[in-house]
Amino acid sequence: MPNICIVLNYNDAEETIRFCTYASQYKCIDKIVIVDNKSSDDSTSLLQNIVSDKIILLCAESNKGYSAGNNVGLKYVLEHYTEGNVIVSNPDVDVEESALKDILSLLENEHIGMSTGLIYTNDKVVSNYAWRLPTAGELLAHNFFSLHKLLKNTKHDFYFGQSELNKNAIECDCVPGCFFCLRIDVLRKIGLLDEGTFLFGEENLLGWKVNNAGYN
Repeated sequence: MPNICIVLNYNDAEETIRFCTYASQYKCIDKIVIVDNKSSDDSTSLLQNIVSDKIILLCAESNKGYSAGNNVGLKYVLEHYTEGNVIVSNPDVDVEESALKDILSLLENEHIGMSTGLIYTNDKVVSNYAWRLPTAGELLAHNFFSLHKLLKNTKHDFYFGQSELNKNAIECDCVPGCFFCLRIDVLRKIGLLDEGTFLFGEENLLGWKVNNAGYN
């Protein structure tokens, strides 16, 4: 089944070109869809130079944020593909092909709707590599630094702890928006990303929609 990668660009053509240069060499990626999110620099003309049979460039009419920008690419996928997987990635992400294959292989399980991998920054796993769907109260509490520190590593901390890192795979509700994979049939059921958010809540809403549709 085809795997289509969506990468969102905003005034960062150099990084996006770097990402597409290595990702386009991966046999497990069939198409790369660059979405330029109404950049204010010369990104569009620079990105046009790498368009090929494997790489296409779409341009958003206006910059309405992360969700709306990625939805331009997701709409393209829904219009052109009936099966397969979508890879949504920020351009500053580095992922090895072997790791990407492992992440995509999880979606062969019909009960799994989306997947991701461990995300490292400065050789350390980031704390929000995956998490369970938080309650409204937990979300509110984590907005206050003192309560966040108090709840950390308790049953009210919705992020997974370091003890989970030794497992080959864990079930979770939410995955980071900087990199995740989603089955196209699941995308068709849950619809596009919610555009009523901006820099907060997109990942939890996506996790809720996937879980509400009956998938992990």
